[in-house]
Amino acid sequence: MATYTIRGTSHNVVYTYKAADGKRKQQWESYSSELEAIQRKAYIDYLQAQNRTSDICLLYTSPSPRDPKTS
Repeated sequence: MATYTIRGTSHNVVYTYKAADGKRKQQWESYSSELEAIQRKAYIDYLQAQNRTSDICLLYTSPSPRDPKTS
C-alpha cells in the first residue's frame, strides 16, 4: 500500500518494493501537483492489490546527488 504525504510544496508517494536482490526497500517519489501524486498512488495500490509489484516502474533510478560514493 502506498502513502501520500506533503513535504513543503512537494507531493510525495511512499511505498515499499522488492529489489532484485530480494530485499524490501522503500521508495519516495515526488510530484509538483497533488493530482499526479494521487494518480500514482492509486496505480501503485492497484498493482500491489493485483500482486503485480514487478510491474511497478521506479521513476527515480539515478544515484542521489547527496550520495558521496556516486557524486
